[in-house]
Amino acid sequence: MQVREIVEEYRPARVLKTSPWSTVFLAADPRIGDEVVLKLIARGSPVAGEEEIERFHRVAEAVRSLPGASVPPIRDFGLTPDQSVFLVMDVVSGVDLNAWAAPQPGRAVPVLLQILGALEVLASAGVSHLNLRADNILISEQGQSERVRLLGFGTAAFLASVAGGTWPEPDVPEVAPELLPSAAVVPAEGWRSDLFSFAVIACRLLGTEAEGAGGKKPRVVLGKGVAEGLGDTGPLISMLKRALNLDPMVRGESLADMRDALIRALPEEPADSGATAVLGGEELSPFETFRVEPGEVPEVALPIEPATSSISEIPRRGGDGPTLDGELIPAAGAAPPSMPSETPPSSEQAPSVAGAPSEPGLKPSAVPVAADSDEPARPAVPRSILLAATAVLAVVLLVIVTLILPRAQPAAPPEPMVIPTPVPTPEPTPEPELPPSTNPRLESAEALLMGGDAAGSRAAIQALRPEEIEAFTEDEAATYEDIRSALAGADRDRAIRDLRGGLEQGSVRMLRRGIVGVSAFSRAELRTVPGLERDLDRAREAMNAHNDLWAAQEAGDNLRVIELSAAVSALLPEYNAAYQLREQAAVAIRADAETAIEAGNYELAIVRLDSLQKAWPGRTGVEERINWCREQVRAEQRQREILDEALAMGEAGNPEGGLRSLAAAEPDSGWLDRYEEGRRRLETQLANLDAGHPIIELPNDFELAFRKNKTLVVPLSVTDDYRVERVVVVVNTESNPEYREIVLQDQGNGMYPFEVSPDLHGNGWVQFFVVATDHSGHETRLGGPQGPLTIQKKKWFQK
Repeated sequence: MQVREIVEEYRPARVLKTSPWSTVFLAADPRIGDEVVLKLIARGSPVAGEEEIERFHRVAEAVRSLPGASVPPIRDFGLTPDQSVFLVMDVVSGVDLNAWAAPQPGRAVPVLLQILGALEVLASAGVSHLNLRADNILISEQGQSERVRLLGFGTAAFLASVAGGTWPEPDVPEVAPELLPSAAVVPAEGWRSDLFSFAVIACRLLGTEAEGAGGKKPRVVLGKGVAEGLGDTGPLISMLKRALNLDPMVRGESLADMRDALIRALPEEPADSGATAVLGGEELSPFETFRVEPGEVPEVALPIEPATSSISEIPRRGGDGPTLDGELIPAAGAAPPSMPSETPPSSEQAPSVAGAPSEPGLKPSAVPVAADSDEPARPAVPRSILLAATAVLAVVLLVIVTLILPRAQPAAPPEPMVIPTPVPTPEPTPEPELPPSTNPRLESAEALLMGGDAAGSRAAIQALRPEEIEAFTEDEAATYEDIRSALAGADRDRAIRDLRGGLEQGSVRMLRRGIVGVSAFSRAELRTVPGLERDLDRAREAMNAHNDLWAAQEAGDNLRVIELSAAVSALLPEYNAAYQLREQAAVAIRADAETAIEAGNYELAIVRLDSLQKAWPGRTGVEERINWCREQVRAEQRQREILDEALAMGEAGNPEGGLRSLAAAEPDSGWLDRYEEGRRRLETQLANLDAGHPIIELPNDFELAFRKNKTLVVPLSVTDDYRVERVVVVVNTESNPEYREIVLQDQGNGMYPFEVSPDLHGNGWVQFFVVATDHSGHETRLGGPQGPLTIQKKKWFQK
């Protein structure tokens, strides 16, 4: 692939996601005036090998050429100067499969059929995904229905150095065993690895028990409720068990086997139209329906949430491990030394503490509801009653089947099936990152309470005027109530949960509530909870660093943002904004450097890039760009030296030498104007030095006569204010009347002797005239064609 400086072709607008292995930007394509997603993938070793680059090229080209392959359209891809690679994709929207919580089995099977159909299209083109995970599966709205798109392409192709054991991480359940660093052999047919990943996802969506996945004898068990919601599940269970086997060759002959098993597992009856579905903890309106003929792979309308971001790679929800663009981050030596982790969490979640409340604007977390929850308790049905009812129902069904259904009936053609399509309902908007309170008194009260001065905080709160309180923004009002509640002795357990949950989950709003609440505790109360004083100190330090970080960001101090983001991330590893702000600051500094480069100011670009490298050691591409700039500086220095030397020659009276030096140089485009200006200057100096015409002199007492058979030497003197370039004698003779030229040579001191030998004069008369030319082309003549000088032979009586 041809090396390209991608930042010069696409203009990054903002960072969407970042990690040690890749950075995803929302960028502008100035050639078409449209927004695109630009994904930069760092090399997995100090030098990317030809095999890695070729594999990436092959996969990217194949995926780009697939029509309707359920992947974001790839517009462009290539290799950067630092041996990283890039992908340019269309902007798409949707939610990942992690957000599609606990679907009904009857709705899960059509989704699985779409995923499998996309894998079949890829496999038919000789492409394996090798990075199939729930967060790499996007459900996006398309017209009146929703489609499945596969994300995560590129990283696996470029970093899947299985022999080196650098990618992927071993603790993600979807990763096939043969792709782990410990694996010795990689199957030639990558679709078998994709089939393993698909089986893990299928088990999760169907709510099944998958024991021993990745072993020699995996076991798959469908729950009773699950099996009743599906059609013929026998082939599906068998195929899932085979797909989860350690040996890739045991998993099946093709993906079509799994597709056939899924189609047979489609529900035989439509779901109750009056039922409601649950999506991410919210009830959906009654189903709309449409028909799907048997044997088709249905294009099912899926319940989705409103798009959380209009990007190709939707951030992953939850804390299942480090991810990038929905892909696993290699465990070996990836994070830059200044940061504890490169993995940006995608959103804030409630802490994993029993009874912890969810963050405002986020989906309710899957934590147990504490006994003191405000939610009304649901009455429990005694287990004995449930068992008895189940037994009676089983007997009744057995009688009905025995008496009513005829024996040995021929199989009737399958009836068209109705797939339920729930109507999506809006999801609450995720909590935005907000700056601290701006009311001075409220800010002072908050700071005093966080610092442990409850009395001072109370005084500051009491000093607030009613009109100030009425003018509070929504967030200031929430802070005001938090402070009042803390000072009034709010829920002690809630304050501790908020404090520790904020530290664990990286939720700044939860952390602020926790600091406010715990700061109201007395020192004796703090000591009753082990580690609480230490957690409070860490939380205060984190909040101070957070506030400094946002202050630096608002001030536009990009270097300070990068430095502070490291401190914030060390204290709050799950705080996503620190990674995003750092990436945005780095991109801004890089953009300043590129602007300087475009202006030819390489020294300024080096200063900008060097500051970025010091603030963020190991930042991909910075060192290479600095080295390139330094080479440009060295080249400029060489050209500057050539120009200065040429001009110095002109000042020393040798402009001609300066002109020759400039003519031998090959200036860059940025130096063309300066070289042309120097050339004009030297030519002017030369013209000033060579302003006069040559002077030709012949002694007045010299006799133009020769003796018979003797040579006559005519002593011609030719001088000039700069330099005589050429002296020519034009002669004709008595024996040869045609004029011809004889070039005279300088014998020193401006003497150009003209020898008239017997061979020339032949003892007859000779006519001649002299033409002298200087360096600037000025010409002088002694005599001429109409009035030549004549040389005669002496008479016998002449001396």
